[in-house]
Amino acid sequence: MHVASQKLRPGSMDDAFWVGYESLDDLSTNSLQTAGGSLASQYSGFWKLDQPDPNKGECVRAHVTDPDQSWELSSCQSLLPFVCKAPACLKGSFSCSNGHCINSKFRCDAQDDCGDGSDELQCPELCHFYVVSSGDTIESQNYPNKYKPLMDCKWVLEGPVGTQIVLQFTEFETEKTFDTLTISTGGRTEESSTVMEVLSGKIDNITSRFFVSGSNFMIVRFRTDASIEKTGFRASWKTEQLRCGGKLKAQPQGQELVSPGYPSSYPGGIECVWIIEAPAGKLVTLKVSITANNRGQGCS
Repeated sequence: MHVASQKLRPGSMDDAFWVGYESLDDLSTNSLQTAGGSLASQYSGFWKLDQPDPNKGECVRAHVTDPDQSWELSSCQSLLPFVCKAPACLKGSFSCSNGHCINSKFRCDAQDDCGDGSDELQCPELCHFYVVSSGDTIESQNYPNKYKPLMDCKWVLEGPVGTQIVLQFTEFETEKTFDTLTISTGGRTEESSTVMEVLSGKIDNITSRFFVSGSNFMIVRFRTDASIEKTGFRASWKTEQLRCGGKLKAQPQGQELVSPGYPSSYPGGIECVWIIEAPAGKLVTLKVSITANNRGQGCS
């Protein structure tokens, strides 16, 4: 709970996290199963007064409270932060995001020693930046003058838990095809992220476009070749509350359900789950009127 409370805000909508327990056999054996497959007693926990109730769900959701925490069984589909164990690293070692440990001297050596790139995240001398904030600006080196050849710069942007990142360019011009800027979203490493967009050249109306992440992470990577340098780019970013999925109650009158950002493009790297409930004995009718995804028109 103390680890989680460093990132979560007690009393807010995003004060919950998964602890890695799941009810087993609807608690008929009074047992919980851990993510690692071992068993634990349901009586060893911090349950709310009306919990554990297997009718409410299967997974254990923990809420940060002051000065303690409270547990409840909830639907497993909710996208929440989670707390897990990671192996400890010896003194003088660097702890990688994937749990590996490397000698701290190997950090920022332009080599992916961790295997997930996390040892090369915050290395200004290599043009690698890790920015934790609610918003800021990023720009190519030497902007507004021409950038250098053979550059490989990366910005990992991290916003508060429960937010998404919105990126907007104020200027963008590179050598078409050969000097590219890649925007990815998902996690703090490219290994755990999905490519949203690859930009190159001089793009019309780019200053009016918004690039929205599906999580509180976004990675911007700018690579150039050995010839023809341009002005580069400057962009600002901010964070907004992430609204994706949730529980809905069906009503006799029609209601509308839309994807995040609709009618604009939905962000990349997201998974939204809506659970629609109706009173006992009633049916839920869903009519899909508009669909468009990256496979073309319609869903598969």
